[in-house]
Amino acid sequence: MPKGTKVERMYEAMKAEGMDKGKAARIAQAKTGLALATGKPPKQKMKKAEPIKSFMTRRNKKEGKG
Repeated sequence: MPKGTKVERMYEAMKAEGMDKGKAARIAQAKTGLALATGKPPKQKMKKAEPIKSFMTRRNKKEGKG
């Protein structure tokens, strides 16, 4: 945990007020948008690939689907 970061200062202040570590970490990270471990914003997750569209089968053509 980098010393002096905004998230670390907020975390330490909440711990000093008597809040437990897990709850203080969760709130500090949510309020600042920074990770407690690195002091940087977390990386965004990659988007899932879109599913392959189903092709027209004889059954689907008869029923008017697809």
